[in-house]
Amino acid sequence: MFYLQDWLLFLSAIGFVISLYSWWADLNLHRHPKYKPFCDFHNNVSCSKNFTSKYSRVFGISNALIGIVAYFLIFIFVSLGYFGLVNVLAFLSVGA
Repeated sequence: MFYLQDWLLFLSAIGFVISLYSWWADLNLHRHPKYKPFCDFHNNVSCSKNFTSKYSRVFGISNALIGIVAYFLIFIFVSLGYFGLVNVLAFLSVGA
């Protein structure tokens, strides 16, 4: 039976991996204009449109990079039992 801590560790690890892929795809899109990410399924379902939009960065920092840092911190805080800091990160992510 999974407990809340196990689920948070699992989901933060998945979020970290997805954010890492997003950052890698974002870098390749900016370096190689003809690059087509795996997450581009169709014209209507295209992550490259998100990576190249004006909303893909906050103060010049990629949203994927922010996700990498946030999910890593959540994983560390949950591992150490600091659930109060996880709540603060969740509050900040909803506010953003």
